Amino acid sequence: MEEAIGTSTLSLLAIPLAFIVGFALRRGSVCMVEGTRQAVILGRTLRLRAFVVAAGAAGCVVLPLSWAFPTQGMLASGFPITLATLVGGALFGLGARINGGCQFGTLGRLASGELDFLITCVAAVGGATLALRTTMLSGPAESLLMRPTVPGGIVLALFVVLAAPALRPRYWRNFIRALHRREVQLSPIPAMLVVGMVGGVLYTLAGSWTVGSLLNREGAWLLGDAANHADGKAIAGAFALLAGALYAAVWTRKFHLSPPTMRVLTANAPGGFLMGAGAALVPGGNGTLLLYSMPSASPNGWVAFAAMTAVIALTFLPHRSGRRAPR
Repeated sequence: MEEAIGTSTLSLLAIPLAFIVGFALRRGSVCMVEGTRQAVILGRTLRLRAFVVAAGAAGCVVLPLSWAFPTQGMLASGFPITLATLVGGALFGLGARINGGCQFGTLGRLASGELDFLITCVAAVGGATLALRTTMLSGPAESLLMRPTVPGGIVLALFVVLAAPALRPRYWRNFIRALHRREVQLSPIPAMLVVGMVGGVLYTLAGSWTVGSLLNREGAWLLGDAANHADGKAIAGAFALLAGALYAAVWTRKFHLSPPTMRVLTANAPGGFLMGAGAALVPGGNGTLLLYSMPSASPNGWVAFAAMTAVIALTFLPHRSGRRAPR
C-alpha cells in the first residue's frame, strides 16, 4: 500500500483520522478497566458493550478494504494461540488494573493533564523491551480471510450484527448533541462506533499508528531491530491521536495539569511495565487487538482480549456489592 499511495500521503492521511479517534476516545471517556469495573460491581454493561461495537465496526471496514485491495496484505497476521498469548493477555490486564487504565484510559487521562500517566508510557517501553529480549514468538501466518469467501461473508455479517446497536436513534441524537454542546457527555456506544470505523481504516491503510504501537516498536528498535523503528506514519498517527484527545479535554474544560505524584511508584510504573510486557507477548495491546487483530478474525487476538478482560474482572470480584444497578 505504501508503494501504491506513497508514504508521505499515508502520513498525512493518518493525522486527521487519528485526531478524530483521539477526540472520540476522550469525549466518550472510554476505558476497558472502568468498563469492566462498572459491569462487575454495578451491573452496568454499557461501556463493555461499546468495546464489542468497536470491534464490529472495525471489522465492517477492515474486511471490505482488504478484499478491495487483495494484493496489499491489509489484514493483521494471525499468530498461533500459545501460552504466551494467554500470559501476555493476563499481564496486560493486570497491568491495566494496577495502572488504573488501559491504553485508551491512559491516553484519556494523560490528555486531561494527569502527568502520572506519562510514566505509564515510559514504563511500557521498558516492559516491552524486556519481554522481547527474553521471549521468542512464533512466526505469524497469513489471515484466513485474505480473499472474499463464504466464511468471510459470514464473519462480515457477524461484525455488522455487533456494530448494529450503535445505529439506534438515541445514540445518533446523543452524538449530534455532543458535537455541538461541550457539556453533553458522549455515550461510549457512538464514541466507539467512530473509533472502530476510523481506527479500522487507519490500520488497513497506514499500519501501526497508536501511541501503544509506537512504544512497542521503539522497544523492539532498542533491541537492534532496525525494521521496527517508528516511521512517519506511526509518529504522525500517535501524536495526532494524543492531540485529538487533548483538544477534547480542553474543549470540554476537563484539562487540569497535574504534576507527577507518588502514585507513579505504586501504580503507573509497575502497571505500565506489565502492560508493555503483555502487549509484546500477545503481540498487541487492547487498542491494536480491538481495532485490527480481532476485526481481521485473528484467533489469538480474540483469545488475548478475553484473557485481558477476564483478569481485570477477577480483580474486581472481591469488591462486588449485593445491589445491582440497572443496565
